[in-house]
Amino acid sequence: MSVSVIVAVVPGVLGAVGQVAGDAGDDASQRLSMVIIGLVVLAVVITVATIVFWRLTRPEPGDRTAAIRWVPVDPEPVEPPPVATAEDRAEPRVPPAAG
Repeated sequence: MSVSVIVAVVPGVLGAVGQVAGDAGDDASQRLSMVIIGLVVLAVVITVATIVFWRLTRPEPGDRTAAIRWVPVDPEPVEPPPVATAEDRAEPRVPPAAG
């Protein structure tokens, strides 16, 4: 959606909101109209900021340095550590009796 389309659509939306608010004629409808206008303006600002950010950060065509390079975590298989068995355990040391 180009900026010219947004500029053409927003006055029509704002005119319809203003007419609804003008028909009611009370403070609550005017507040509602201001909230709607504020949200439309916020949406336009977010859209423009998104487009600008996208254009500034997109990689150049053919630029290979921006691509993600997947590197394996463990390129070489690692042997698991040996598991101790009952035969591998040392006898517990008992301190000599004080004498």
